Amino acid sequence: MARFDVATEAFMNKVAEDAPHEHLGAKDALSLARKTINFTQDPKRATSRLLVGLATKELLKEGSIGVFRLYDMLNDSYQKDWWHWEPETIWQTLHREHGLELDRELRDLVLSLQAVVTTNLPFESWNVFEKVTAALNHNPVDFQILQPPEVDEVAFTVAVLRHIRGETVGYEDEVLGYMAACARSSGIVYLPKELYPERAQDFLDNLNNDLELRDKVKAKKDDGSAAYKIQTMQLKEVADYVFEQRKGVT
Repeated sequence: MARFDVATEAFMNKVAEDAPHEHLGAKDALSLARKTINFTQDPKRATSRLLVGLATKELLKEGSIGVFRLYDMLNDSYQKDWWHWEPETIWQTLHREHGLELDRELRDLVLSLQAVVTTNLPFESWNVFEKVTAALNHNPVDFQILQPPEVDEVAFTVAVLRHIRGETVGYEDEVLGYMAACARSSGIVYLPKELYPERAQDFLDNLNNDLELRDKVKAKKDDGSAAYKIQTMQLKEVADYVFEQRKGVT
């Protein structure tokens, strides 16, 4: 997988600095160092692109297009070509071929998908993971502020990364620690491996976690306490959210 060039890496370091910095949008942060590619129409793919474009247009009108469906549609239309296009090339192509005008939310979403398919940075850098999570969950991306995600949003981002990259890339400690911190702030004591990276639990346990309650939730031993019920309810809400967001994958 490609890595950021020196200039982009320097920008990512700047994002993490405590000192105030100039406002930079998701385009600058999530677009990768890439060569400008001049798009040429392939007649063999024209019909399929048209059909995909019409479907995408209807979904955009309905406001119902999700991450997986958008990702699959881009791949169906342009294979892996779009992975390395400049943002302007994507916007112009979608407008020219499908009559689409992408708002900021969808642009951020496309750029975050590019970051996932062409780099390992969402797995390596907590601040990149945070902004990718915001975009994948249809939240505004703002690099001027911290945007800690909810635990269900983290779980959905993990589901997207698993779907696109499989289990081929491991998370760095700083990203796992960030996930654990999000869980701790939400009062979650147990992170099921079906929803989160397995090692994230170790980091959560090091944050003064309630190990006794964790073991009960993990073993599904209902002790009748309010604490147990709250934990299971929260985890069900997380699982339900991921299920709803994944609709239309298969």
